[in-house]
Amino acid sequence: MRYALPLLALAAQTPFAAAAQTVGEPESHAPREPVAKEARAPKKGRKPPPLVAPPPIPMPPTPAPAPPSVVSSPVPAPPSVIVPRPAPLPPSAPRPSGPPVMVQVPLPPSAPASADDPDPARAALACGPAVFATESKKEGSVETRLEAEAVRFFYAITATRIDPSSAAFNSRLFGTLGRMERPPLASAKTAEIAAACDRRFPVARRTTPAVLPVDPRERNMTCSSALVFIDGALERIAAKNIPESLEWVSRERTRFAARIFYERSTNAALEGDGYDKAVNRRIQASQNIANYYRIAIACRTAA
Repeated sequence: MRYALPLLALAAQTPFAAAAQTVGEPESHAPREPVAKEARAPKKGRKPPPLVAPPPIPMPPTPAPAPPSVVSSPVPAPPSVIVPRPAPLPPSAPRPSGPPVMVQVPLPPSAPASADDPDPARAALACGPAVFATESKKEGSVETRLEAEAVRFFYAITATRIDPSSAAFNSRLFGTLGRMERPPLASAKTAEIAAACDRRFPVARRTTPAVLPVDPRERNMTCSSALVFIDGALERIAAKNIPESLEWVSRERTRFAARIFYERSTNAALEGDGYDKAVNRRIQASQNIANYYRIAIACRTAA
């Protein structure tokens, strides 16, 4: 028995004894307070961790002091420009109203165009309309009108300043021809200009037989181009009433067209645009021979 009491006292201190004491007691659902862990004392020989100071709170920047005001010397004002005012209108004159009216002032030409102009092209531009007006006023037959067209074409050739090998030669030539259809000037002035043009360009209205090129190819091209032009002008002037005295124009055009066809089929230099360039050169050279009507008459008897 003497050993039973200590054993009972020891059993009371065990966890089983604590569990036995709680049996039969109602379970509480209240939250338990956490048990704070006791701070352990640092072991001997170890130093406690150093205390770190919290970061400093940033302070707003202090505004810089304003610079002292600089007193600048006053800048002198520029001298005023005195603009003269327009003279006031007299009381009787009506005051203008509405938008300003734009008046177009024609500029003077760079140089007067006349038969005596040093530039042959500018002189031809002045002579073409005057001579054409003089020829058109003549009382006469279809032949007279044909020669008037040929004279006008002569001056158009002379006034066309462009390389005959250029692709724009024909368009420039016939554009210049159209410019020479302006209304004629006063009769006295027209006759005066035409007389000066005859002295400057005596070949234009020459009535003597034209001298054709000696070279057969150049002669064929010259005659063909002249007959094509005269035949087209004849159709515009006479339409279907072509007189018998001019029936040879169509016949001669066909004859020289056959020669040109043979030349183009046997000469490689006349293929493509080579033929056009060659004909344009002959057109330009015709101003040293005669007008196209006189050339066509000479071609009628050419071999």
